[in-house]
Amino acid sequence: MTTVNIIDLESTCWAERLPPEGQRSEIIEIGVASLDLDTLTVTAQAGLLIQPTTSEVSEFCTSLTTITPALLATHGMPFPQACTQLRDQFSALERPWASWGQYDRKMLSAQTTALNLPLPVSTRHTNVKNAVVAALGFPKPLGMARALRHLGWTGTGTHHRGVDDAVNIARIVAEAVRRQPALRETLLSGTPQN
Repeated sequence: MTTVNIIDLESTCWAERLPPEGQRSEIIEIGVASLDLDTLTVTAQAGLLIQPTTSEVSEFCTSLTTITPALLATHGMPFPQACTQLRDQFSALERPWASWGQYDRKMLSAQTTALNLPLPVSTRHTNVKNAVVAALGFPKPLGMARALRHLGWTGTGTHHRGVDDAVNIARIVAEAVRRQPALRETLLSGTPQN
């Protein structure tokens, strides 16, 4: 297997950072891009929209992500269904996966634990933020948008939309693997990079 799933989550959020009383932050989009490490191309992508059940999408969240309550009411699915789709459509239990930082891994773990669901992804995870920074010679850890600018690239799609961020992260990872082929084995083994 030579494919790694790049996952980027979007969650309910608020300008005050803390959720209003009685609410908790929860995943509203699972963005995923499958990166073939032989060809360094994205072979599949999706933005799985999820209907929140313990929180509301704030105006701040909509301004950040472009995700509206109406969009989720029309196109969102229950979180367990999104997990099933991630497993089935992207072979997520078999493939290693990566995210930019630890937030996505921790949020996915917290939400599945809270709902008493199994993780919909394999245990082979890589935090590509530090691995990519080292491989590309960036001066310090950067956010995904700054990493794109450091490469002289513009991002595709909308920043803070899961699917678009996943594709952009995949582009950065592909460039890092081009420059440092040893990173390929790190991604396939899922060795965490803190």
